[in-house]
This record gives sequence, C-alpha cells and structure tokens, in this order.
Amino acid sequence: MQTLSCITTAEDIRLVENSILAIADERAVDSLSRARMQLVLDEMLTNIRFHSYPEGPGSIHIIIYPQVGDGDFILHCVIQDWGPEFNPLVDSPKPELWENIEERPIGGLGLHLVHNMRCGLRYERVREGAPSAGRNELTLSFPLRCGPGGLPEKFTPPGSSS
Repeated sequence: MQTLSCITTAEDIRLVENSILAIADERAVDSLSRARMQLVLDEMLTNIRFHSYPEGPGSIHIIIYPQVGDGDFILHCVIQDWGPEFNPLVDSPKPELWENIEERPIGGLGLHLVHNMRCGLRYERVREGAPSAGRNELTLSFPLRCGPGGLPEKFTPPGSSS
C-alpha cells in the first residue's frame, strides 16, 4: 500500500497522476490500460479540483494498493476529498450525446467516459463529526492488462456477470 497527498492545483494533480502511472508501469501495465487509467485519473481529479473545492485549492489523499488475490492484475486507488457530498455514480448529469455539440449542455461527458473505461468504480460518503461533515471516497479499480478486444484480463466490472 502506498499513500499520496496533494492540494488541488493543476501542478500537484499532474504529479499525483504521474506517480500513480509510475506505480502501474512498475506492474507492467499495457498501453491501452495505461491510457484508460490516465484519462480516468485526469477526469476524476480535475472534477474534485473544480467541484469539491470551487473556492480554491483543497486536500486530496490517495491510497494505492493491489487487492489481496489480485496480484499484479488490478491496481486500486482510493481517492479522498473533503468537499461537499457528490456521488459521481448517481449524481452526475447524463450527457446529451445525440445533441448538436454547440447546443449540448455542459456537464457529464467526462464522467460518461469514465463509466465506459472498463474500470471498477465505488463511492462512499464517510461521515466525520457533524452530520453534514465528512469526506468523499471514490475507489477506482484499474485492470493493468487488456486481452482480446480491449477487455481487461482477470477483471469483471461491477454489475457484470461472471
């Protein structure tokens, strides 16, 4: 298990992303899985930067670990922030994919891409102190290798059969 912490500046987020990708590189991540991981990390960390801390930089804490039994096939990242409660699995707007791009409302496209990147996603709001206080915990589970057709090896996304 490794931990990383940063504040939500563009520079710090880039450093954290690069650190996580370096850990994946040490585990022999393939190029497709690495590209997916980079897109998901960029989207999720940037969303935290702008939506959890709209008034200015705030704290992010990340725990990185392989799940017991996963060996080198899956890398898990638990991203914690102390912004307002927001569950990206249910609270994000659905993008209007079929609308003209100039007329399409802003929002939801990045999270739509994340949902389709074949990584596991889990959200939890952890209560701390007062009823409204707490932290967001988003767990991202990244398969490190893709098999035929771009599907992850030894990984079944949550909600799928087998």
